[in-house]
Amino acid sequence: MLIGDADKKPRRAHTAGMRLRPLLVSRFANAFGGAAVPYIVLATLAAGWEPPGDTTATAIVVAFAAVALVLAVRGFRLGVVCGPATITVRGYLRSRTIPIAEISEVEEVLLASVRWRDGRGRVRKSPMLAFSTPMRVHSSVAAHAESSLQQLKHWIERRR
Repeated sequence: MLIGDADKKPRRAHTAGMRLRPLLVSRFANAFGGAAVPYIVLATLAAGWEPPGDTTATAIVVAFAAVALVLAVRGFRLGVVCGPATITVRGYLRSRTIPIAEISEVEEVLLASVRWRDGRGRVRKSPMLAFSTPMRVHSSVAAHAESSLQQLKHWIERRR
């Protein structure tokens, strides 16, 4: 059972899970980037690019539509899922599960990320695109991202 979505008031519970997600408007914006990919391809094709055959153009559009669908769904699901001993950072292309014991820092600079050491002792960095704020972002989005990162830091500290 997951508790306390970051876009809602956290609830106290005895379970060991928490899901941090961007605001709903941010989730739709993240999904839109993937959804726009086929339109870019169609615009390029309409602008006069002539592929070698109709099947080539169809294959290109279908491939980009498939990629766009994956990016749109994953963009909407960006976030961090906290478990009793791990956190899972959901990104556009992959999700990374990191043991809490291996996390050394949660960075809050422009590109929010988790710094950690893998089993071989190498320093790794996993970006949290869900809570990264570009230079110009609405204050409510920035405040929510900062609050979510603070919740994540406290979650990690309590489980060490």
